Amino acid sequence: MYGILAAGKPIVAVAPQETDVASLGAKQGFGIATDPDNPRELVEQVRALAKDSGRLKRMGEAGLAAAGGYDRVKELQKICRDYGPSRGSVKTRGGKNT
Repeated sequence: MYGILAAGKPIVAVAPQETDVASLGAKQGFGIATDPDNPRELVEQVRALAKDSGRLKRMGEAGLAAAGGYDRVKELQKICRDYGPSRGSVKTRGGKNT
């Protein structure tokens, strides 16, 4: 998801509404989600998006705006802070603790 957001592309997720990609996409405007058990819904959503270039552009812009908040290192740091034994210390590729 991070690369898609950073590229400024909208996300069409085939995932339950309870998933992060579905709920965050809807909340922040960068994506839509369709029920994995309802292929007709997916077709309808994709067709609707294909006819609305303005909406696609707005979704892409929303994704780009949201991308900074979902940096992989930052997300890992949050997980380590909340659940890790070191309570927030993450070694980066350079070997430094952050």
